[in-house]
Amino acid sequence: MADSVESPARCDLAALLRRAYQKRPDLAADRAEIEAADEGLEVAEAGYWPSLDLSANYGSNWSSAARQPIPGTGTEPELVTVQPVGGGEPIQLPRPGTGADPAFRRVSVGDQLDQRRGGSVSLSISYPLFDRFRTRHRVEQARVQRENARLALQDRRQQVAVQVRRAYQNYETARKRLSVTRQQVRAAEQALRAAEQRYELGAATIVELSQARSRFVQAQSDRVEARYDYFFQQNLLKYYTGTLDPSASLFE
Repeated sequence: MADSVESPARCDLAALLRRAYQKRPDLAADRAEIEAADEGLEVAEAGYWPSLDLSANYGSNWSSAARQPIPGTGTEPELVTVQPVGGGEPIQLPRPGTGADPAFRRVSVGDQLDQRRGGSVSLSISYPLFDRFRTRHRVEQARVQRENARLALQDRRQQVAVQVRRAYQNYETARKRLSVTRQQVRAAEQALRAAEQRYELGAATIVELSQARSRFVQAQSDRVEARYDYFFQQNLLKYYTGTLDPSASLFE
């Protein structure tokens, strides 16, 4: 693995805390709980006020037995002329029971629904005079729930602050360790080169050369371990601040 981490970035703790307070989903959920509790309190307090109810309905009906006379069928009633007593203009009146019955037809569903439309609108107002203190109990319960939600948010913020500070300290420790191991690798590499040169000149033994190589290998191993620990602490810090991207690479 290529060593791409040369100068690890130092973080600002205050900025990390502000970011965590804004991005953490658990804090957002607690804030939503407070908003819901506020709305619940408003609903409970609404029981003290009069209520206005408005209702409306509209409809029609249909019957399979409905019939309608066909225009132009049947006979007009017979007209009878009646002379008023005492004189005056004669009056023509229809004589009941005369004429033929008209023919009937079925009325379509659409025509019936159109002819039999109807509806109503009602408006009522009610004022609570005495409800056995049910409204007051609901209001007190809603206030307790809102206060509990606020206390839960405060407790969560404290937990987040502790988590972020601990992650920040671990990150800083890993960052410093990474810088130290880089220097150790360079120093061990220089010592190995010097031991190889002395060995070639006969000024060092094979034991000294082996020890230099062992220290160089150990320094490289410590460097790799420090790199992994640095990236782990970096992503852990992102997790606790709510900025960790699951799709991003862990070694960036």
